[in-house]
Amino acid sequence: MLLKGKLLAEAPIYRGNARKTLFTRDGDGTQRMVSLPGEISGTAQALMDAFIGKSRNGKNIGLINALWLRLYNSPMPENLIRRVDCKLSKESYPKNNFFDLRMGIRLNEDRAAAEANANYKMETIFRNSVFDFSMDVNDSLMRKGDLLAQLYYVLEELKSGRFWFGAGKSKGLGRCILKLTTDLPRPLKRPEIKSQANHTTIGIDISASNPLLVGWNWGKIDPNVPAFAAIEGRLLLDGLRDLPEPISKRLSISIGGPISSPEDWKEKFKQFLPKALVAWLSEQGSKEKTFWIFPKANVAKLAKGKYPLQKKLLSKVKKIADQQFASKDDAVKAFNDIMGKEAKKAKRALDTLEQCTTSTQDLDENTWKLISDPLGLDDKLFKEISPVLNDDVAMFKIIEKALNANFSQLLQQIDRQIKLIQSDAWIDMEISIREEHIMIKQMIGEGKITEWDWGDANSPPKGIKSATWKEFMVSHTRVRYKHMTNRTNLAKSIQNDQNVIAFLNGYRNRTRQELS
Repeated sequence: MLLKGKLLAEAPIYRGNARKTLFTRDGDGTQRMVSLPGEISGTAQALMDAFIGKSRNGKNIGLINALWLRLYNSPMPENLIRRVDCKLSKESYPKNNFFDLRMGIRLNEDRAAAEANANYKMETIFRNSVFDFSMDVNDSLMRKGDLLAQLYYVLEELKSGRFWFGAGKSKGLGRCILKLTTDLPRPLKRPEIKSQANHTTIGIDISASNPLLVGWNWGKIDPNVPAFAAIEGRLLLDGLRDLPEPISKRLSISIGGPISSPEDWKEKFKQFLPKALVAWLSEQGSKEKTFWIFPKANVAKLAKGKYPLQKKLLSKVKKIADQQFASKDDAVKAFNDIMGKEAKKAKRALDTLEQCTTSTQDLDENTWKLISDPLGLDDKLFKEISPVLNDDVAMFKIIEKALNANFSQLLQQIDRQIKLIQSDAWIDMEISIREEHIMIKQMIGEGKITEWDWGDANSPPKGIKSATWKEFMVSHTRVRYKHMTNRTNLAKSIQNDQNVIAFLNGYRNRTRQELS
């Protein structure tokens, strides 16, 4: 019998280990697809969560197996549930298939205070994510004894939301609820339940007299990192949410390079912002107009020469002299209309037709609003700016005066961006470590690191820094060299590192925008 439905994540879910940071991906990791494993298997079977099965040593059993044992004080028959499949639905994936980064602190149980350098971070599936769930049940075995009733009430626990999957359960992660579209028939008789298996939920309301730190904030600046990290002006400009995009692009050209001092850069920003606005407004207000005309001077020449035009015909041509026409065809049509049947006699007049281009300065209000609304400039300034579009100096004075009231807010955003970038040290360090790991793993795949090298953390292989090799060995203390050299394992391990780098870069950019 195949049971189908949806598994809803009532709390964020994390599946993986603390070192990996990322939620474990399916297959080789390139597609970044995720699922909750149906059965315990693979190299991590001693620690992993899965719905059914058990590890080779029997110490780790599936979550449904454990629930069965808790309720009925006996192991679940091995072949009762043949297979469980639980893949994240397509609708629950973000654009880049990366999810949320949950950050927190570890508390010392004796002191009830945060432990130094014990922050944790893990990528969690979003709350309210939906998994496509299916369970293949052995019909013939299910009909024996009380197994149908026992399985029914095990699934009732899942349907009631008394089921947790993945790591961080003590931190409130992993709570799920099952909603089946095809269900088991309700048994007439309830199975015998173990007396100690009752589940009690206690609700507690806490009124804090002092602030509670429940996670480590992104903007924490490491005291061991230099007071000002080298950054580019472009990053600061990208983070200014009140700065219109066309102006940001112009400023990136002039002040988007490396910054030597935040204060100096802010002064440059104050100088260049009005200039960038003036240049953009002049560019937007400058419009070219192309048209066709019969120049009056050229028409007058038709009365002279070897074959002068008759006065009667010339007077008709003069009526459309210096008139502007959108195209040559329009000009010819106007000529034919006014000349009538005599158009052929005055055909020479068409030779005087010329194409002209003129430049005009005209700024429309919608264009002005593209910069005035984000920067909070007064709409009345439009009437002051429009007459002086040809005068850059006058326009600069008007805009500079108008910006003075708004500069403090922009400078606050810049200071916030600088602090955010200074607090990125842990991300840069993590990315650097992952890049070094990739290099070492590639060397393992090429045979440049042997099993002899693997066992000695104090003797780094050629081309690898001592500190890098030691850190890699510490991170892989529980990994055997044979497992590492397996092509499939090595390829997925490298892909995991690449995914972590992509995830951290993307998450950093998104967080900067949100916190700015």
